[in-house]
Amino acid sequence: MDIFHRLFSMVEISWKPLLVIFLTSMLFSSFLMVRGEDVREFTVLILYDGSVKESRVAKNMVKWLYSVMWKLPVEVWGIKGDVRDLGKYSMVFFLDSINGGGLREEYIDAIKSHDSEVVYVFAGLSPNSGEVAELVGCESPRYMEGGRCTVSDDILTRGLPPEFQIRRGEGISSKPTDGVSIIGTSDGRSLLVRKGNNVWIGFTALLYGGLSRQPYLIKVLRNILGLSWCRGLRLEIPYRFTAIRMDDFPFSTESWFFHWDYFTPEEYRRFFNMLEKYDAHVDLLIIPFNVSRDTGEWVSYWDVFPDEIMVFKEYYESGRIGLGLHGATHVTPYEEFFVNCSSLEPVKLTEAIRFEFGFDPHTETEIPWELQEEHITRGKNEIDKWFNFEVKLFTPPWHVWNNATELILSDLGFKYFSAYTNFDTGWVGQPPSLTGCRTPGGMICVPMTHGWEVTHRSEEEMMKALNSYYLNGIPVVFLTHGRNWTFRNYSEVFTISGFEESLKKLNKLFHPHYARIDEIGDFLLNWWDLRLSIESPEKGKITLTIDAPTKMEASLIPPADTESIKLNGEEMEVDGKILLNLRDGENVVEIVFKEESPEMMPPQYVILIVAVIAITLVVYWMWGKKAPSKPSLSQKENPK
Repeated sequence: MDIFHRLFSMVEISWKPLLVIFLTSMLFSSFLMVRGEDVREFTVLILYDGSVKESRVAKNMVKWLYSVMWKLPVEVWGIKGDVRDLGKYSMVFFLDSINGGGLREEYIDAIKSHDSEVVYVFAGLSPNSGEVAELVGCESPRYMEGGRCTVSDDILTRGLPPEFQIRRGEGISSKPTDGVSIIGTSDGRSLLVRKGNNVWIGFTALLYGGLSRQPYLIKVLRNILGLSWCRGLRLEIPYRFTAIRMDDFPFSTESWFFHWDYFTPEEYRRFFNMLEKYDAHVDLLIIPFNVSRDTGEWVSYWDVFPDEIMVFKEYYESGRIGLGLHGATHVTPYEEFFVNCSSLEPVKLTEAIRFEFGFDPHTETEIPWELQEEHITRGKNEIDKWFNFEVKLFTPPWHVWNNATELILSDLGFKYFSAYTNFDTGWVGQPPSLTGCRTPGGMICVPMTHGWEVTHRSEEEMMKALNSYYLNGIPVVFLTHGRNWTFRNYSEVFTISGFEESLKKLNKLFHPHYARIDEIGDFLLNWWDLRLSIESPEKGKITLTIDAPTKMEASLIPPADTESIKLNGEEMEVDGKILLNLRDGENVVEIVFKEESPEMMPPQYVILIVAVIAITLVVYWMWGKKAPSKPSLSQKENPK
């Protein structure tokens, strides 16, 4: 210190104020340079082009997984809208460029200037744009012929096997430039590429919606969250919900054409008793009327299969099975197309009776509201009379319906809607139908996710088809028809012993939580209303605020570097998946991570030192200019 004192004395500078300025500027500069001090809020932005079907499908899939299944805050913005401020988001999906269109100039500039912690995701043909190709580090992509894919060890591939096979049309591949190949293809190209926090995805299920055929996409979309500062945190449904839906009971009109084989009343008893051994349930979707081939008149199945219906009623009252309405007749409301069909060939007759709701292929027009309402009302009244209860579950015959169908059902008091998983407008105008989403009238969707034939495959194939659903909290709904039947290229053999073998495999591999569709639907209604926000109040800490509509449970998977977790102030054990017992109203989860060094690269230290010296000299120089000069000895002795 004496050395500095002498040095400053030589240049007539006082060292004390200079030291104060130096330390103050050091503190101020450190505050500016070390990141993570501001409160950050986690939000995902999805940009899409509403005029492009592939973009709509991808938007609906990502929004469904992130917002509905995992409860993450998501904003959706159309390409026609104003430019969004990318700096307020933690992840951005550029699904507007999925067909190869370029990015808006404002977004390109924003990406190049933004904080590197933001995760940018592209998909499909996006790299056909030169700007996107540069951002993700790969060349223009092309559709694959199929083949074997090799998986690299990366944060994006956690939970994926080392290798897997894809078929023609299931992938779009690209050749990496300065990006890293995460999933390589047999021809030296890639299905998944990452360049820093920029990701390109080539799974075509994201464009066309065949998620059950490409379930690994679920894990990739989950793993992308790990690139963001939220470290992959999300909520999940804590149960491995599994429903088994059985359509066309006790019989269907086309079953008469083909002489399809159903169980006897005694066989149904044996079947339902077998379910009890595994605590399994099934939902029978009832068609209450047959349509006469000669007259077009409706004949109640109570008059044809009373013994079967009484068995159904017994096991419904025991809680072993659920019941729902599967239309009134399974036949077009324009019965004349059926009655006047000249062919007796079963396939021709089956074509003549399509469809009961939504769209009529004979006239190529929507079926009027009044006809749909008549069929739903008559079918509901008949079932209510048989079973002495008010039916709340509906499945549209042929999986064909429209918006009017949904609104009529809501008006008549239905709560649960189970069709097929549909990410966009369907082949004859069906609205989107996704697990846990609500229809415009307020019904909760619990759609089919898989055919029961999946359970007839090898254990390896079953794991591939179902594991991504079960491990990520997505309910599984199987569909079977509970009969021996063949239609065109499809065939199903249904036996009690075969069904039991499938249950054994499911239990061995997945330990499912069997439930009726209405039970799953009741949970999903509450899950829909649950809200989650994620904040990082300071470095090394994340706070989750969960607004629950009632007392309920949710799962949370903490990152590997988690040090402690508190739920509403109470310490929780950090060990794998955590079950949160949420109270009605606000719940706060506080997560603290293990200490790590500040996020400051060596070049930043140089910048910091230069900044401190510059601030010190400038402030002291300005201070010196303003302060009155100290009189010299000669001035004291010779005053003017």
